[in-house]
Amino acid sequence: MKIEIKGILSQDELVKRYNEMVEKLRECREEYLRALADFDNYRKNVPRRIEEEKDRERVKIFSDLVRVVDDIDRAMKMLESSDVDEQFRKGVQMIYQQILQFLRNYGVEQFSAHGKEFDPDYHEAMMVKEGKEDNVVVEEFEKGYTYRGRLLKPARVVVSKKKQ
Repeated sequence: MKIEIKGILSQDELVKRYNEMVEKLRECREEYLRALADFDNYRKNVPRRIEEEKDRERVKIFSDLVRVVDDIDRAMKMLESSDVDEQFRKGVQMIYQQILQFLRNYGVEQFSAHGKEFDPDYHEAMMVKEGKEDNVVVEEFEKGYTYRGRLLKPARVVVSKKKQ
């Protein structure tokens, strides 16, 4: 039995509008839940992104600093063959060790390539010399460095080439 009163919606119209409002409410709820999930993901990702950006900046700083360490290493080798006061030599050695310790504290590790098989991922070949073995690092111009297991700077080396 349908009742219609002038100016008032019919029962069918009321049901139709009710269903439309329920559907709109469902859509709004879904939008709300998506927005809530997006915000939760954003909240979780921000610290990770900040840490990644800090890491990128550290890599830049450490890359520059290991070049200074290489210069100090070269200076120490020159001091060994010169008539410099032993105390001065020890002082430079101590500064060198302190910088290496500082780098280690932040995850930077120095590695030596001498005597190891040449690995293009970790070594930069500067020269090739004839030797007893093929593809072995026989001399090291500069040590290599990693930061948290990733290559920061390759070791600059001389590689042997077996006599034919």
